[in-house]
Amino acid sequence: MTEFTTASNLKSKPFYSLFFLLVLFILVTFDLNALTSKHLNYGGPVTSGDSIKKLGGRVFILSIGIDDYSVIHQDFKFKNCSRDAIQLIETIAAQNGFTLPPLAEEKEIGYFSVKDTCFLHAQVLLNDHATRKNVLDALTKVIELGQPNDVFVFNFAGVSLVSPLEKDDYLFITDEVVNNPGLFRKNGQPEVSFHQKACRSIQCSGCKDSTSVLKDLSTCSIGLTVLKDLLELIPCKRQLFVSEAGSSTDFTKSFVKKLIESKPDVATLVDKNRVFILPSLFGLDNFAGVQHGPINAFISMTKNILDVFDQPEKVYQELIVAESSYLLSGSKFPSAGNGFYTTMYSEKANLQNVLDLFPNMGSTSRGVINEPTLEELPKKVSGKHALLIATDYYKTHKQLLNPVRDATQIERILREDYGYQTKILQDSSAESILRNILHYTKTLDSNSQLFVFFAGHGYYDERYFDEGYIVCKESKSPKEDPYLNSYLPFSKLEKMINKVPARQVFVVLDVCFGGTFNEQMSYCQTRTGPSNGGGGLYENTKVDEYISRKLRKTTRRFMTSGGKNEVPDGYGGKSSPFAIKLIEALKTYGGQDGILTTNEIYSVVERIPSDPRMGSFGDDECGSDFFFIPMKIQP
Repeated sequence: MTEFTTASNLKSKPFYSLFFLLVLFILVTFDLNALTSKHLNYGGPVTSGDSIKKLGGRVFILSIGIDDYSVIHQDFKFKNCSRDAIQLIETIAAQNGFTLPPLAEEKEIGYFSVKDTCFLHAQVLLNDHATRKNVLDALTKVIELGQPNDVFVFNFAGVSLVSPLEKDDYLFITDEVVNNPGLFRKNGQPEVSFHQKACRSIQCSGCKDSTSVLKDLSTCSIGLTVLKDLLELIPCKRQLFVSEAGSSTDFTKSFVKKLIESKPDVATLVDKNRVFILPSLFGLDNFAGVQHGPINAFISMTKNILDVFDQPEKVYQELIVAESSYLLSGSKFPSAGNGFYTTMYSEKANLQNVLDLFPNMGSTSRGVINEPTLEELPKKVSGKHALLIATDYYKTHKQLLNPVRDATQIERILREDYGYQTKILQDSSAESILRNILHYTKTLDSNSQLFVFFAGHGYYDERYFDEGYIVCKESKSPKEDPYLNSYLPFSKLEKMINKVPARQVFVVLDVCFGGTFNEQMSYCQTRTGPSNGGGGLYENTKVDEYISRKLRKTTRRFMTSGGKNEVPDGYGGKSSPFAIKLIEALKTYGGQDGILTTNEIYSVVERIPSDPRMGSFGDDECGSDFFFIPMKIQP
């Protein structure tokens, strides 16, 4: 993993030749000294922001810097973490035509605009502002405001620690560590080791029992696993991660492996473009008299770091040229055998190299499809229908914020992009829901498709029935209705939906305890083969042949946002985590082949923390699948 220092090939040979470095350095067209000493003119006019306009979206930056970790060890009091956090924002702003007001610790959120249009949303959290809560709140803000065409930049300048319970997880230590002075001590003595005073890295020898360590660390750190769960919900497709908190070569490897999509076919489908700029070994706080970490200094010497999404090789070359300028002047940096301190990994540019990291995660294809065939495919289905049932308002139970919003968004995509005849039932009674399902049993034919979506409260009764239920608008509390006659049992829903004549039926439940819709999870194991999102028995066939075969099978598939557990509703005005990923999957429009299958949808939603489930029910046949075909090839 330590070899992936180029943007195009993880195993590219390092630039060992000093002569090549010198030539590369001479070819650089910018003045390195001028760039390293650049300061922003805060009083000057805001420029046109052509670079930002070229990006086609807004830029969100969360930059975190913590200097004082003396509670861990007396020598862990840095000078440049907060400076780095500020400079990264300043660098991106300057490179893209912004003039910023001075950033300081109390400047928690800044909104900076070009010609009255807000293009840059920057948040800097320094020292005592860099709490776990503030970091999580800032990420939530990006989840709420971000759009797919936006850019998200995450920077952490501080200390990281290997998780005592999960060795491939690293913890970013936040300011709350000052409230846990005993966390890294035993019998009053420091229990940490470090490489040198200027390094932003520690190694804890496990001073307390694991339960206590986990409890304390959970209050003053953010692990890569937690970060991954939140980043899954950030809609921005272009994401840049910068950190010099590395403590070893494993940090870089773990950071990348935790946050990238491990399945190449899924990565292609969701089209995320994640880039990581990290140290190849442990991170430095300063070097050669420069009052910044090396990576931050090198980034300030690039022409535009945000070019990394479209021109990763060019930007990496600029970073290496910047590092080489200091190497030639006698500076030394810790490196992991490749000769350079800086490593960069571009997910999009290295999709093939993901197979090197995950050799068991293969990618398959159903073959090539031409445009005329796509025009004929929808005609193979006599009618595409969608029933979306969502409840925000309850007479007895707690009100929800997002089910109707989620259903409305999904309905619009299905109607406008996929050509479905749609119907939304909002805050409906159990009788209304069953009446509408009964309508489909009388009106659909065998060549139809039916998609049914539920969003709202769910309930599971362990006292008498061992049964899951949809909580309807008029459902009473279990105390008032001990036999749950005002609830809609999953078993009744399953049997009624199974009787719909349409061969293709797909049920999605974004409700608590949705995994009990069919607890047998009777999913035909021969259908998908390896867990790679492929088409199982019919992989590597022409798309029209694939669809024809599927249409001859009775399909009864269901997907839920969780198992036998509660699932989150999400924040007001923002979809639930499951709905966010479901919408993201629908907006892929099936990728290159123009067909979106349930396997592909599940591969997108399965990474959220609520533990989504997928299975089959009723008369489902092995080898079947439900698929969505957009009305036209999406751009």
